[in-house]
Amino acid sequence: MADLKTYRPSHVTAVGSPGPHARVLFREGLYIELDEFAQEHLDREYGGVLLGIRRRPEGSQYDEILINGFIPFPQRYHLRRLSLGVAEMAEMHMKQEAHYPELQIVGWIHTHPGFGTFLSQNDRQQHMEFFPEPWQIALVVDPQNMARGLYQFMDGEPQQLSGYYLAELPPARAVLKRSGGSGRRSRRRKVNYPRFAVAVLVLLFIMTGVGYGGLMLWDYLQLPNASSSNNGDGRSANTAQPTAPAPPPAEELARPVTPSPQPAPTQPTPAGNQGESVAEEPATEQQEVLASNEYVVQPGDNLWAISASELGDGSRFREILELNNLNENTVLQVGMVLRIPESE
Repeated sequence: MADLKTYRPSHVTAVGSPGPHARVLFREGLYIELDEFAQEHLDREYGGVLLGIRRRPEGSQYDEILINGFIPFPQRYHLRRLSLGVAEMAEMHMKQEAHYPELQIVGWIHTHPGFGTFLSQNDRQQHMEFFPEPWQIALVVDPQNMARGLYQFMDGEPQQLSGYYLAELPPARAVLKRSGGSGRRSRRRKVNYPRFAVAVLVLLFIMTGVGYGGLMLWDYLQLPNASSSNNGDGRSANTAQPTAPAPPPAEELARPVTPSPQPAPTQPTPAGNQGESVAEEPATEQQEVLASNEYVVQPGDNLWAISASELGDGSRFREILELNNLNENTVLQVGMVLRIPESE
């Protein structure tokens, strides 16, 4: 593998509008892999560490962060929020040193399904504790809204970078050995549900045909035994022949049949006083009146954006959560009516 510290990519594509800050370059194949990883987990937060190198080109006052690898966090499926601990980060460092010795941990990625791209207070605390270097980055992906946000801490506060780059970087050696030395990159395969359904139907058809054919073969094999046990007149000696029922007497045959009278259909009696007709009142539509302190969730909304537009401060989204008895794990649905606290 080429040395990333001196490697110069021949092709670079800008995403957004990169400004005069640290240049962040993602390997194109890894960028696609990160998107696929985020799309596989739409019910809760997931994440992992980003691997690469940090370098400063000659004559430049800004760093360059080349991101070339990825290790998922060990997921605890009973939790909806991503919560990092010392044990998880120690495991990440051990895997990096064992499988990616030429790279270093340059940041992390985590998903916010349906919540938008921002760093919550819990995210900031985890970043400051486990990614304390000022050049380490945080990539937030909302797989439901297909949104991404790249953050770097400056003077102790997270700042969203206005853009980054996709570059043709050589893949790390450990990526090629992730499947246990087979030489191919291991990746969780998605289930092709249409093909799976067709395969099940074909299997059921084959099993039904085999079962039906087996019954026909069994009946065919029983024919010689049945023929050998018949008498000369074609009847079985051991089988009792059913007797025909005796015909009814002649007087019963000659007696005319009188149809029994059928009861007259009864009309359902409407509720209320007898003898009085109850007029059906036409149903009226209830029109919902939206109060001034309520908000209807629109496509693409998230709590931060709603708080910013309705209250003038995105960080007040927790007041909306408390007023509506929600928590940070609640997924906003289009058409949901939220109560908005009074503006200060």
